[in-house]
Amino acid sequence: MESLKALCSVLPYSILCLRTSPKSPHRPRSGFSPSCKQPSDAEVTIQPALDRLHRWCSKWKLKLSSDKSAIVVFTRSYKPGPEPLFFINGHPIPSKPRFKFLGVWFDQKLLWKYHIEQVHAHCINLKNLFEIIANSKCGPPAQTLFLLYKTLVRSKTDYGLIAYGNASKSSLSKIDIACRAIIRIILGAKSSTPMKILYAESSSEPISTRRLWLASQYLIKLGHKPYNPAFTLARSAFLNSIVYPPRSTPCLSDTILYLKKLDCEAFPAIPPSSRHHYPPPSDDIVAYTDGSRCEEQNTTTSAVVIPSLNINLVWTLPNLSSTFSAELQGIKQALKLVYNLDHSPLGISIFTESSSSIQAISSTAPSDNESIAEIREPIDSLLSSGTRTSLYWIPSHAGIPGNEAADTLAVNQCSSSPDPTLLTHLSPDEKTAVIKNIWSHDHLRALKNCKKECIQMRTSLKSIKWHHHPTRKIAISSGHNYLNAFNHRIDTGADPSCRFGCEAIENSQHILIDCPKNDLARTQLRRLTTINKIPMDVETLTGLNSSIDTKKTVRHTQFSSKIPGKNGPK
Repeated sequence: MESLKALCSVLPYSILCLRTSPKSPHRPRSGFSPSCKQPSDAEVTIQPALDRLHRWCSKWKLKLSSDKSAIVVFTRSYKPGPEPLFFINGHPIPSKPRFKFLGVWFDQKLLWKYHIEQVHAHCINLKNLFEIIANSKCGPPAQTLFLLYKTLVRSKTDYGLIAYGNASKSSLSKIDIACRAIIRIILGAKSSTPMKILYAESSSEPISTRRLWLASQYLIKLGHKPYNPAFTLARSAFLNSIVYPPRSTPCLSDTILYLKKLDCEAFPAIPPSSRHHYPPPSDDIVAYTDGSRCEEQNTTTSAVVIPSLNINLVWTLPNLSSTFSAELQGIKQALKLVYNLDHSPLGISIFTESSSSIQAISSTAPSDNESIAEIREPIDSLLSSGTRTSLYWIPSHAGIPGNEAADTLAVNQCSSSPDPTLLTHLSPDEKTAVIKNIWSHDHLRALKNCKKECIQMRTSLKSIKWHHHPTRKIAISSGHNYLNAFNHRIDTGADPSCRFGCEAIENSQHILIDCPKNDLARTQLRRLTTINKIPMDVETLTGLNSSIDTKKTVRHTQFSSKIPGKNGPK
């Protein structure tokens, strides 16, 4: 049998035991992963922990039921050996080959086949529901159906995906196939439509790509929460390059390599909560702060204006910093300026445009943003010396002189020299935004391996409003439709000529531009294109011309409803 340590490397799994902690005497604080050759050898380590857990529960009037508990031995050995015996209050705990824990089915070999079957069955049931809704006459539009898809289907597939996404590709492909079937129903696409077109039109992604994003987001947020039980194990795996046996690779190893390739500091050195010890400083001051960001030059600036002290300062923050961070840095710098004064004022009133910054600072919940902790600390230090700090929200561009001066400083700094600069760290949300931007560009680049025009015209994965219009035919824009030209590609014996008697091949160009059957609708359409000064071609009529205003494109929906469908013109 493989050692339990190797088994736990498949999924970072720890067994919680109870130990009195001076910080929280009523919560289990420690975890351990015993290494043993046989499952029965774990009795020596785990049974004492269960006894302590039972005594603690009895003390606090809690009852543990052995019938509702289960033992699952994680092993891939052909002959794992005798199963361990564990007892709760003298009652044996039954051993099971799999067990549902927090909505995820864990099996002995951690192959996740049973859990994937449950997710797949759930998606198939929802597929029937979507088929009924999408084909009804009074059904909702595609945008609403995609919202339902993300709420009902993707929420189910995302839950536990970081763990069960480490399963084999053949098992995960079942979920991908079921999800694509639902997307086809929503779009009304033919079964032969390439899956890359489906992902591009629905702004979705396959399971493997989705898992990479979820795992990256999880690791970045975990790296700023040192009190999380999984922090130490994940940080060790991120900082140390470990070679794991085949089939025993941790579920986050691929994500760790991906983040290292992007030079993302997922686990920065986090100092203790009190990094600076401000002594008490030696009547009321008004300060105005503002933050600004210029997307074109990728610069973020922060400004502070204190009229009574004749202070007008502005700084440039590191690239990729958000406006929220700029607002926080403005408040922080204003507090530092007051703290460094020779005298101790009675109070300081800081006026800012960011209500979210005030809410984050005043919240009692711990924050993983370093700037918030750095703001709370001088506030406490000033309060200890009798200086009261008050934060006020004011509307932007309301004619308040101090606020207008701070806004002008911040905006002008975006287009001028970056000096002076503030050396700050990106927050977890900012790191997540950077990774998501790279991840989405990589996904779009992979989709563009398909040379279809409906994918090549895309510059991002964002939903295109015109592409979700009820009368738009994705079959025409993708090229996979019921026109005779495409039927001839499937069956070479089929006649590719126009079904209305024209000798020309019946393709999108012929139906939309040349076929005399649609002359009446085409006359109205030519009038619209002439008035709006836009070209009359297939790309324009199918919504693939990205240079045209969406409002003008939607006006051409009358002609799209005339396009022949499966059994003739609709």
